[in-house]
Amino acid sequence: AGRRAGAATGRATVPCHCRPSLGNTVRRHSAPLGATRRHSAPPGAAEGRDDGGSPVTTKPHEGDRPHPKRPRKILVVNDTQEILDLFREILEEAGYEVSIYSYAFRDLDEIKKIAPDLIILDYIIGGEEYGWQLLQKLKLDRETVGTPVIVCTAAVRQVREMEGRLREKGVGVILKPFDIDDLLLEVEASFAALDRSAHDEAEKVAAGAAGGTTDHD
Repeated sequence: AGRRAGAATGRATVPCHCRPSLGNTVRRHSAPLGATRRHSAPPGAAEGRDDGGSPVTTKPHEGDRPHPKRPRKILVVNDTQEILDLFREILEEAGYEVSIYSYAFRDLDEIKKIAPDLIILDYIIGGEEYGWQLLQKLKLDRETVGTPVIVCTAAVRQVREMEGRLREKGVGVILKPFDIDDLLLEVEASFAALDRSAHDEAEKVAAGAAGGTTDHD
């Protein structure tokens, strides 16, 4: 029981009741996940002084206020409630919106209603390879084929055999046990790849539109 720091890796072993089924190891962070810096004034506010020399916070005009970005939505599918709760805690502290489900979706319409930006699913759900079946359905549907997916599982042998193929299809892989950092880095990499794809597509559309205008002229 207790924590045991690794001299070379900087990892700490966490008791099983704290981090079930995730390998019971987490990396140390310089600050806890979700920690925020204190601000002397609200973001976007201008600070000045009144005639008495006291600080005065001036709120920006409504028209000047930047529109906050919607947090990315992540759907997590796993048949263990403890794991789902842990995923929610980790991902929400990292700033994501999280939906959790303890069963495999039989109908993709349910997933389309949730409209996740990323899906994290286990390979084996309820003792069956429902995660793999769900992944195949997602990649065969035009509306969900572009949604990033991360397979997170302890089925090491099965996933190792097809990891190269999954990577080619843009599917991330995390094998249990894993660190919190492993999870967050894979999530960030999936979103970075999604953003690059969207940027490239926008450039193609813009180039096509410019080419059409030139031909017309």
